[in-house]
Amino acid sequence: MADVTIVTEDNLSTAMVGQLVAAANNDITVGMRLPKIRRRNSAPGNTYIETKIQGFNHAAQHHPYLILLDLDARECAPGYVRRLLPDGPNRYMVLRIAVREVESWILADREGFHEFSGVAKDRIPNKPDTLSDPKQTLINLVKRSRKRGIRDAIVPRGPTARIGPDYNATLRRMLAEYWSIDRAMNRSPSLASAFVAIQSFRYP
Repeated sequence: MADVTIVTEDNLSTAMVGQLVAAANNDITVGMRLPKIRRRNSAPGNTYIETKIQGFNHAAQHHPYLILLDLDARECAPGYVRRLLPDGPNRYMVLRIAVREVESWILADREGFHEFSGVAKDRIPNKPDTLSDPKQTLINLVKRSRKRGIRDAIVPRGPTARIGPDYNATLRRMLAEYWSIDRAMNRSPSLASAFVAIQSFRYP
């Protein structure tokens, strides 16, 4: 059994990685989580990770690292990976990119998201990897939810808020209780690719 250091942009991405590692069932477990995110909805973003990734990659010569980043508005995942690691990943480095955000992977399980949110299934995108702004799409869908508690948690309040007051915690619950990786992989190629990489990982 190997403990893998997980590096993600926020708590929601960390929860997603936990789901993938658990589903892979290949004798790896989530160990240290970086960066340390103290406030409930704070997120250091990818700037911290980009500045530290060469150090992580160096350490991955001897210790396993799993890094998940959002593609966001960048042109393509392979190009982003080459920019981050121009000399390639070391032996125990797994670097994966969510296209375009981890919310794409959440929406990819249409059935689970429908059950969780109460949003009509036919309103949920069938190809979430093609969305230009998956987070906003998810929020817009939840605005139509019949479940007031879900709406209050996820939909932003006020003109400056980007997410609702319990956005991350509520979606982490969705992942734990409703989300199916098998269903989601059928609609998200970037998720399926990430899962294959994690499932095939071996240490040492």
